Amino acid sequence: METDDEELVPPTLSITLPPIPPPSRPPTKEDVDRAEYLKNMVQGTLSCLAGRSVVDLLVDLRNEMRAMREGFDRQYRELGGQYRELGGQYRELGGQYRELKNQSTMQLELTSRLVQSLFAGRADVVQSLREQVIVRVARNRELTESGQPAMEVVFLDGSTPTSQGLPPIRYYRDIPELNAQEARQYARGYGFGGTVAEIRNRLSVELGVLQAAEQGL
Repeated sequence: METDDEELVPPTLSITLPPIPPPSRPPTKEDVDRAEYLKNMVQGTLSCLAGRSVVDLLVDLRNEMRAMREGFDRQYRELGGQYRELGGQYRELGGQYRELKNQSTMQLELTSRLVQSLFAGRADVVQSLREQVIVRVARNRELTESGQPAMEVVFLDGSTPTSQGLPPIRYYRDIPELNAQEARQYARGYGFGGTVAEIRNRLSVELGVLQAAEQGL
């Protein structure tokens, strides 16, 4: 390890100048300019060394190198601290990600169980609605055959068409009176689709409202 008490051995100091071409005879302006330049260079070098020993120059050089090394070490330590801090943040974010992933998985499983329970709980309701629809459609056939208005048939979700703001279908003649939007809303409620003409034809069958029964009136 270096100390300020180390003995410094001055090296041999030499100044190497580039070879000087011999001047022309007589000397040209270029020869004069070159000689002036070399003279100024030598004088500048000697003025820098004037009043100082080689040992002093080496001490200054050593101190500068030591300061540079200490600066590099300080930057390395700072970068190392920043790296460790980033590593801690990365581990923290990783923990948060795993926690969120676990929460999402638990919520997904809970939602799945709730949906399954919901469908299982509604199975009886759906079956009851299906039976009501079958009974009402059969009854509508009887009513329309005798010239009486048909009963309202509930949608698949248990609501009635009139509760959704739709005009009631009491007779076959009410079906062509439906506009396109009303016909499509009826079809969505009963779970089928098609063109407006196809929907109107199917509605008479789905609801038990038959044209033949009214034609005989």
